[in-house]
Amino acid sequence: MEGKFLVCVVLVLQCMGVLGGLQKDIIVPGDGKTYPEDRWTVMVHYTEMFENGTVIDSSKGRKPLFFVVGESIPALNEGVKSMSKGEICQLSATSDLAYGEEGKPGLYPLFGYES
Repeated sequence: MEGKFLVCVVLVLQCMGVLGGLQKDIIVPGDGKTYPEDRWTVMVHYTEMFENGTVIDSSKGRKPLFFVVGESIPALNEGVKSMSKGEICQLSATSDLAYGEEGKPGLYPLFGYES
């Protein structure tokens, strides 16, 4: 990904129909050519927040997170696969595509990522 980051933050702005419970708004289009696929290792910066905008955690100012597409929560897998290199977008996911209705210990029902 050569130093280009994709930005995905949890804010509902416009549904682009990636998955039924996943909403996406493109802020800055990417190259429209390079899309991550299953089993690709991707580098993401993330910001996790509640619906009201309260930030829970963020990788800004820290090292990015690396993960293998297809081995994370459905919203992150599908959201990142829908983004092309250099794209900046905002994502929102229902709990069933994130951490579940109750979340998990140390995790939260809503999330946002930059990759």
